[in-house]
Amino acid sequence: MEKLIVLFTCITLAVQAADEFREFTANDGRTLNAKVLSYDSKMDTVEIQRDDLQVIRVKSAAFSEADQVYVKQWAPCSLFMSPEKFAIIPRRTVVKKGQSTERRSEVSTFGSVSEYQYEISICNRTGLPMENLTMNYLIYYAYDLPAAGENVYPQESHKWTDQNGLQEEWALVTAPNIKIVKGTIPVGGLEAGGWKNFTTDRVAVLEQHAEAGSAGSSSGILVTISMATPDGGRMERSISLPKNMEQDSLQDMTGASRTAVKRSIPRSWNS
Repeated sequence: MEKLIVLFTCITLAVQAADEFREFTANDGRTLNAKVLSYDSKMDTVEIQRDDLQVIRVKSAAFSEADQVYVKQWAPCSLFMSPEKFAIIPRRTVVKKGQSTERRSEVSTFGSVSEYQYEISICNRTGLPMENLTMNYLIYYAYDLPAAGENVYPQESHKWTDQNGLQEEWALVTAPNIKIVKGTIPVGGLEAGGWKNFTTDRVAVLEQHAEAGSAGSSSGILVTISMATPDGGRMERSISLPKNMEQDSLQDMTGASRTAVKRSIPRSWNS
């Protein structure tokens, strides 16, 4: 009862966009502007943020019947945000192991260019269908070229051709070189208990052999899946591989990239 009293009293207007909040009506006829943050179907409770930015959790029965119907439309969104209920699983697979590339003036082998891609599985472990899903991914790959002899072969460069016939180039430099591949997959819907697999486009990475003054290649992927919400917005979940790569760190890293590679939408497949 105390929560309901707090909910409908001392409401102060905050400066917010008009479409961020919705008018809710209580059973006694009083109204307030708020937006839904989450809905727990098991407890039949809804977490809302009022237009004074205060967050409160109450029973959905506190609102009118029409508002209760609207609130319950948020049930799939709350389940979507749970890693246990909606799983996102990326896996890296090597498509083609490259042959070694040697320096022109030395016998020692520098490294090889290999092709790989990611398989991304999504699984809806809930009893409700998920609709209007979109997946965005960002693949990064970074490598340090030999630090020994900083001014050796400063103009030396090497080229390779990807599966689309596009040429890429890497050069002997001492600073890390970071490249990015971005893609978007319109997932659509995912039925209750269903799962889908998707494959990203291939990328080619220079992999160095262990030798003094050099570091091996590093790579990873950031996957973000978003779903439409009943208020016309979208909520999203992100996962990275390796798992210790935080999203902010990855975005900082990729923001310094000198090369961005545009890729087409990858194919999807069901098992």
